[in-house]
Amino acid sequence: MTSATLSGQPGEEQLDFADMRRRIRAIFIGSIGNLVEWYDFYAYAAFALYFAGAFFPNSNPVVQQLNAALLFAAGFLVRPLGGWLFGYLADHHGRRGALMLSVSLMCFGSRRRPMPQSVFTHPSRSRSLA
Repeated sequence: MTSATLSGQPGEEQLDFADMRRRIRAIFIGSIGNLVEWYDFYAYAAFALYFAGAFFPNSNPVVQQLNAALLFAAGFLVRPLGGWLFGYLADHHGRRGALMLSVSLMCFGSRRRPMPQSVFTHPSRSRSLA
């Protein structure tokens, strides 16, 4: 293995380049996952104005926007609790199991909520084709 000293002093720790490369790769991969996660929050914030009416049908557009903002706030409030729970599970039962559980719960949540019909039709078009 290739190693080098930090400053050449006899008591200093030595750098292991293979270990450093592994750590940099892990940091990079973790950063990509974090980027994707925050992209979801930013995309929701950017487009909530447009789909609030489809997901929160109400005659008052202010209430629709407030409901979209409350859902956005709920995501920020629940996020640390999920981090604590899945961190605990990962530390005590293994990281792979915690990751599989979190991904399965996200898939289940996406599968259980059907898309509103108004998302697929334009408001100016008639709902019947006849």
